[in-house]
Amino acid sequence: MSRLEKKIYKKSRKRKIKIVFRALFILAMTTNLLICIFIIDKSARDMLGPDAYLLNSFIYDINMDDIKINIGEKINEVYKVKDKIIKLYNDSKNKT
Repeated sequence: MSRLEKKIYKKSRKRKIKIVFRALFILAMTTNLLICIFIIDKSARDMLGPDAYLLNSFIYDINMDDIKINIGEKINEVYKVKDKIIKLYNDSKNKT
């Protein structure tokens, strides 16, 4: 083989090795990420407890009618407080 052929062969071999190392790096980082996610999930479950960590059951328990009623009640409370504040303000203005 001539020098030029050897150089071309070495370059192609280096490219193949780089591709293999990149694939291995991506695989290693993905594995590392999955392990970290598992550890964080387990720690959160241990810290919060089994009942507090059940987010899916909370989503299924939501009833839209209850939410509408609660929002309506809160809005009525806000209007009542607003009316009281306006009445107190008007009373204090009339006294002076």
